[in-house]
Amino acid sequence: MTIKMAVLTDLHASAQAVGDRRGDWAEVLLLRAVHRINRWIKPDVTLVLGDLINDTQVDVARYGGMRETLELLDSPVIILPGNHDVAPDSFYKYMPGGDVTEDIAGCRFVSFLDEQTPGFNARRSVEDIARLRDARQGWNGPIVALQHVPLIPPDSGEIPYSYDNAEEVVAAMKHAGVNLTISGHYHEGWDLFERDGIWYLVAPGLCESPFTFLEVLLDGSDVRVNRHDLRLPEQYRLVDRHIHTQLAYCSENITVERTAELAELFGLAGFALAEHSDQLYCAQDTWNKKQYLYDGFDAVNPQESRVEQYFSLAKNAGIPRQSIGLEAESTYKEPLLVRDQDRARCGFLIGAVHQLRELKKQQTPSVERAIDDFLSQTQQVINAGVDILAHPFRIFRRRGLERPESIYEPVVKMLRDASVAAELNFHTNDPPIEFVRLCLAAGVKLAFGSDAHNMYEVGEFWPQIQLLRQAGYNGDFSDILWQGPSDR
Repeated sequence: MTIKMAVLTDLHASAQAVGDRRGDWAEVLLLRAVHRINRWIKPDVTLVLGDLINDTQVDVARYGGMRETLELLDSPVIILPGNHDVAPDSFYKYMPGGDVTEDIAGCRFVSFLDEQTPGFNARRSVEDIARLRDARQGWNGPIVALQHVPLIPPDSGEIPYSYDNAEEVVAAMKHAGVNLTISGHYHEGWDLFERDGIWYLVAPGLCESPFTFLEVLLDGSDVRVNRHDLRLPEQYRLVDRHIHTQLAYCSENITVERTAELAELFGLAGFALAEHSDQLYCAQDTWNKKQYLYDGFDAVNPQESRVEQYFSLAKNAGIPRQSIGLEAESTYKEPLLVRDQDRARCGFLIGAVHQLRELKKQQTPSVERAIDDFLSQTQQVINAGVDILAHPFRIFRRRGLERPESIYEPVVKMLRDASVAAELNFHTNDPPIEFVRLCLAAGVKLAFGSDAHNMYEVGEFWPQIQLLRQAGYNGDFSDILWQGPSDR
């Protein structure tokens, strides 16, 4: 039986960056990690190994938001304090947990809150060593020992931190038959290694680039580790072509002002704004009624427009014209809900089919009529001169319907004939792999778009990269990705 663990440590949340520690982005880093863990890793347990904050004098209030984020985890979670956190008695008033031994998914996790010693080292108490030796009592499954400070045999590496009584602790682990011991504290991390039947692992700090957490798989006597960097590899030169702003009614916490800094932090080569045109043209009450989907601009009051505000927001943030776009909605009157003068100010245009008459029916819709309507609306959007087709087929998924595979080839042909790119977008969406393969075979360009409405989503392209690998593409991304309007 394989036990899957997600391991993250050393967030050092703070108001400002401290050297290489980007604790000023700790909440975003944690939320990004949690969403990836929930959606893609799906571990049996998540381990958080300390130093959630950087300074107990000024950063304690940050525990509240971090707890809320950690409570989003679908898996059980074990949280330990580190040397930068408040003392354990106070820590577990802010954070859940505090149990020294927990049996989860057929594995026994034994946690230690060890005394700090000079040089940011640690020492395990006589009582805790005895508890470690007794960890095997009444238990036949695997045992994992957890602590903040790196615990490895004294002669096994040049880690600058250690236990003053490491030999005693290692002897106790051997006596108990511990399978794996995991630590944090050393931000560079230390690769998994085995000694005398015990596996040792020191997880890297989430607070320092490339902002890493680990996926650990324990299968009997075998341990494997997969590394998850939240920062993109720079050699990929990826651009996020679909980011929203604070003007979106569906925005969560995203702002234009912070997007540029976050894009650089996560290794993007560039980013582009693509706000919903319908939300810019309509006041929220008008937008909620959705009458513009049928009557087009006849249902829009020009006095409600916030288009000028959008372009000013982008200009004041120093975003060049080629990186300012719109996500324009299809309607049943005009091909796209975008005015000519506003289109002319854009560097690019993303076309979207968000609503179909047939799928809005309260009763069970006709899939055949929905397919016909979708193909008609999609052709209309593509013919309107867009650069990118947003999240193809998501509309079926959102209604809880199976995506009809029969429509993949017709859409690919439309895209190829018009030289329009297909967006790979995982925002409440899962792009179908067969569609991606058809696009690759037909030479249809692809566009990476996060469709970010929350800061943690900006440039989160791990799923897009995995999808392309699964589709069999192992070449240079620049060969298949849309590079800008010159591609048309």
